Amino acid sequence: MSARNIEEFQIELDRVVDRLRTMPVTKLPQAAQLTRPVLSQLAEMAGQLTPVPDIAERGLGDQCAVLGQELINSGRPCETAGALLRELRLVLP
Repeated sequence: MSARNIEEFQIELDRVVDRLRTMPVTKLPQAAQLTRPVLSQLAEMAGQLTPVPDIAERGLGDQCAVLGQELINSGRPCETAGALLRELRLVLP
C-alpha cells in the first residue's frame, strides 16, 4: 500500500468519521442503514473473519474510525476502501 493511498484513505475516513460523530440524532437511523454495510466491507478488506457488531447508532463514527485504522494496519490496499467511504459520505443525510 503506497503512502499516497493511505493518505487519501485517511482523508476520506476522517471526513466520514467527523460526519457521523456530529450528525443530528434524528438522522442517525438513516445513516446507520447506509453505514453498517460499509463497515462490514471495511472489516472484510482488513481480513476480519468475525461479523461487525451492530452497536448504538451514536457509536458509528468511532466504529468506523477503528475499522479504518485496522484496515490501514493490515497493510491491504486502500484505494477501493477510499472510494467506498467517499460514496458513503456523499449519500449520508
